[in-house]
Amino acid sequence: MGTDDIDLAKLHRELAHVRRRGYAINNQQTETGLTAIGIAIKDAAAIPCAAVCLAMPTARYNRERLPEQIEALHETAVRIEADLERASAAAS
Repeated sequence: MGTDDIDLAKLHRELAHVRRRGYAINNQQTETGLTAIGIAIKDAAAIPCAAVCLAMPTARYNRERLPEQIEALHETAVRIEADLERASAAAS
């Protein structure tokens, strides 16, 4: 797929949706048999600078467990953000 094949309007809508709900989910959209959930890690200015992701074989993905998986990813992101903030403060 080349860049000419990308529907930019659709991509912008999807990114807006991800920002609103706070996580991204890729259920076999880019790789058959793989499901991934990701949450942004933000810097001190609240700008996304990285992400944490849980990837699994789609056969193991259970939509009922999505809330607990999102919560675990969120807790991890918060800890990483705090570590980054401490490291930034120590370097200043």
